Amino acid sequence: MSPLLDSVPIAVLTGFLGSGKSTLLNGLLRSGSLPPTAIVINEFGEVAIDHALIEGVTEGVMLLSSGCVCCAVRSDLEAALRDLHLKRVRGLIPDYEAVILETTGLADPGPVLQTLTSRTIREMRYRLGPVIATLDAQNGMAALESHHEAVQQVAIADRVILTKTDLVPDHAKVIALAREINPSVPIVRSSATPTSEAIFGDSLLSELPQVRTYPSDGHHYHHLSGISSYGRVIEGALDWDRVETLVRSFLQRNGERVLRFKALLHLRGIDEMTALHGVHHTLYPPRLISAGRTENVSRVSLVGDNLADSAAATFLDDLSASAS
Repeated sequence: MSPLLDSVPIAVLTGFLGSGKSTLLNGLLRSGSLPPTAIVINEFGEVAIDHALIEGVTEGVMLLSSGCVCCAVRSDLEAALRDLHLKRVRGLIPDYEAVILETTGLADPGPVLQTLTSRTIREMRYRLGPVIATLDAQNGMAALESHHEAVQQVAIADRVILTKTDLVPDHAKVIALAREINPSVPIVRSSATPTSEAIFGDSLLSELPQVRTYPSDGHHYHHLSGISSYGRVIEGALDWDRVETLVRSFLQRNGERVLRFKALLHLRGIDEMTALHGVHHTLYPPRLISAGRTENVSRVSLVGDNLADSAAATFLDDLSASAS
């Protein structure tokens, strides 16, 4: 159960069509606040990375004036990450400490996260980092009410960035709708000069985004288009073998309806907190949080798409019952 060492986090930048992902990314590059970062864009021809940012091209990988590198995913995300990894190892491109993956506006985030938690990606020393969703203050209400992908993008986000606030004086309704979909997600208003700290908080290089639980611990929330989220705080120490069995069994039976599972676990006999997360049927290897344990509880978060309440409740109850 040893953690992966020296792995590079991949932050996912998602959000519906026209919600301002590229504008936000350009602002971050101009700010100079990012660590050395590789930018991966899955539809390069549709993205306006300003020409002024580009210094040169090395076999499909662009060197940006911000000190970052950029490449396009033409068809295969795994192949693009492998290409970046090999160029980095061979010294063909500058080293980087993080990757930001900008998805297409119509992307279902589930398969993307599943790819990023695969064995192949882990063997290249990558790991899933924070998921950031842009939400358009002007058109976000319509997108969330009409497009299931937009709801999923907000539902799995670790942080929501509210864009185009200068065009809409009152953001209360769209914020309320986002809160209905993802009750405790931080919502940050974007600015003309975004910084890495403002957009990612301290999560870009952290080992796992903070696991939040929802008000009225143990209850679930129904959302638009069948999206539901569940949270549980479990007191006492858990046994790893029992946890792994329960989680794998739950994902095996319900994986098609699980958008994201995250947990920070207090495991018996381990001083550090253990981070665990999964997407659909895939369970990512556990990671020890180097900061150590600060509390004697476990926190579990679950986002489902038409997931049966009874299945989620039974799973969380079984986890809780295994604590001692």
